[in-house]
Amino acid sequence: MMTAKTLGAVAIAVAGFATPAWAESVFTINVPVSIQSLRPEVQFIVVSCRLSATDPVTNKTGPFGPQLKYQNVKPDASGAYSGTVTLAWDRSEFNTVEQTKFSTVHNADCNFSLMVNNNEYSPNFPGAGVQVQAKQGTPFVSTVSTSF
Repeated sequence: MMTAKTLGAVAIAVAGFATPAWAESVFTINVPVSIQSLRPEVQFIVVSCRLSATDPVTNKTGPFGPQLKYQNVKPDASGAYSGTVTLAWDRSEFNTVEQTKFSTVHNADCNFSLMVNNNEYSPNFPGAGVQVQAKQGTPFVSTVSTSF
């Protein structure tokens, strides 16, 4: 089973498409990111996603496979970044039992955070400093989800 999803960081736009048959990726998520006016202290924007599946025996939902995939992207000199972050899970990252249960994966949750002075902060975290908080009145979404 090969699956790809596209998630929007501000407006969620979900469009699935299969990866090429020759690709080793079994799950690929494309996350469009558009951020501007970051403070100069922000070193990286961290985009991370995790897969979730339903255990067929217990019917409970939980993380599936590697706990988290992430990629750091560097804002430009003006504090902006606009582009697509692609996170892909290869078959080799899953154990042999998980490789038989790809069909139980039903969604992915993706988040972004900001790296300042080698510390990672979520813009929604109440204790986060002003350098990582969104400007008041600015529309922003730090978490997006999609279903497979």
